[in-house]
Amino acid sequence: AIHAMALVQAVDCLKIQDKLAPKTRKFYDEVRGLVPVFIEDTPKYQEIEKLENYLKNSDTSNIFN
Repeated sequence: AIHAMALVQAVDCLKIQDKLAPKTRKFYDEVRGLVPVFIEDTPKYQEIEKLENYLKNSDTSNIFN
């Protein structure tokens, strides 16, 4: 969950959302729906829990195949 959060944050920092492949963009959008862009260093335990539940309960296996 933390890795996924870091990846989407990196996409935002690099401003490459429009360059993502369609499946990757779908994953990015779903993660961003749960974890908004953050600038301030604040506790992220609630966002991590949401994202962890999403990853456990969603079929994300086809995203990267």
